[in-house]
Amino acid sequence: MKGIFSFEKPEFLLAEIPIKTGTINDNRLFIVHQGISLIEIIHTDIFPNPQLLNFHKKFSYNEVEFILAYHTDNSGYYNLSSEELLDKAAEWYMKYVIWENKNIDRNRNLPLN
Repeated sequence: MKGIFSFEKPEFLLAEIPIKTGTINDNRLFIVHQGISLIEIIHTDIFPNPQLLNFHKKFSYNEVEFILAYHTDNSGYYNLSSEELLDKAAEWYMKYVIWENKNIDRNRNLPLN
């Protein structure tokens, strides 16, 4: 590799609990914003009636409903409201889901060896 590579911090990261234990925690997903806000992605088909105390907002994409809920909200650090950051995170997550679905569809059409 030639030149200098810049390791820039991504705006959003997708995170999960990596060690699966056979519990409900195996299905939990999170979005990390700029390394300082932690947002949980709650799919309502898996968790139909979550009891949420923190700020949250419901979204839907292609008949899939999900809630984004804060564990840690540092949106103000980036001059965003809590709702603005959830909207940005939802848009990013929906783009990820579209990308992931395209990869799944593409892999289904690959010939087997």
